[in-house]
Amino acid sequence: MQLKDAVQKAMNDIKVMGLDGYFLASIFSITEEGKDISDWTLLFYNPETKKTRDCFVNEKFVTLGEEMPAQKEMKELVTSGMKVKVTEAIDTALKNFDKKIINILISLHTTERVVWTITVVAADITATSFDIDAGTGKVLREETVSLMKRL
Repeated sequence: MQLKDAVQKAMNDIKVMGLDGYFLASIFSITEEGKDISDWTLLFYNPETKKTRDCFVNEKFVTLGEEMPAQKEMKELVTSGMKVKVTEAIDTALKNFDKKIINILISLHTTERVVWTITVVAADITATSFDIDAGTGKVLREETVSLMKRL
């Protein structure tokens, strides 16, 4: 499912339209190398109540989750200046990646700019995160951590 279709489908859902005081803060999905993305999770944030609501979207339905306390303050996700599509961000992250891939975690969020974070989970139990500027395609950060140390 294309990201823009998922966002449009969510925004046209009666339950999402009823979210008073909330704005779209981030978008998340998980996929495998070479596979199409079938669903997206949109995270809405209310700056007054400091609460979030997640919204799961796929081709068949839109599901709005319960209100939860936010882990941190969030910025509104403004995608109007985005030039880099999710497939391009993934291609950038995988360009020099030579390990066997288990999963690819995708996040679109705002820091001082709109950023794709592509995290590649490899068979050697590491996760390599790439922050990619959604406007320019430039890699802003690359970091690899061992998941074994986190267990």
